[in-house]
Amino acid sequence: PTFYHTWVMRLFGGLVKQNDKLDYYKEQLQKLEADAEAERKYLLDASSEPMIETEDENGRMVKCLSERAKAVNAHAGFITFTSEREARLMLGMRCTASFEEWIPHVPPHHEDVIYEDLQVNLSAMKLFHIMGYACVVGVFFSFLPLICGVGTLASFE
Repeated sequence: PTFYHTWVMRLFGGLVKQNDKLDYYKEQLQKLEADAEAERKYLLDASSEPMIETEDENGRMVKCLSERAKAVNAHAGFITFTSEREARLMLGMRCTASFEEWIPHVPPHHEDVIYEDLQVNLSAMKLFHIMGYACVVGVFFSFLPLICGVGTLASFE
C-alpha cells in the first residue's frame, strides 16, 4: 500500500466500519419489528373473542374468560389513549360498581415500572399482601413489651 492508500483508509476506514454497524442494526431493527408485529397479531387474535358462555353449577349460562384469552391477558396493565382529553376523562370516570375492579391513575414514568410485578398471579399477590400485614403485626407485638417496659421504668418518680 502506498502512503496515499494508507492515509485514505485511516481517514475513511472508521466511516466504513460505522456504515457496516448501521446496516447491521437496521437489519436487526427490521427483524425485531417483524417479530413484534407477529406477536401483536397473535395477541389480537387470541383476545379477539375473550368471553365464552358456559354453564355454572346451578345450570345457568354465564360468561367467562376463554382459555386462549386467559393465556394472553393479565389482571393488570396499561391503557394508552390517543389524546390527553380522553385520558383526563377516564381518570374521572367510574367504570363499574366495584372501586377495586378498575383503578385509574396517572401513569408512572416508564423507568419506574417494574414489569415483573404485573405478571404476578393474583392469588400470589393476595398471599404477599397477607404476609406483609402479618409482618407488620409481628413487628408491633415484638416491640410492645419493650415499649411497655421502658414506659414502666420511666413512670417511677
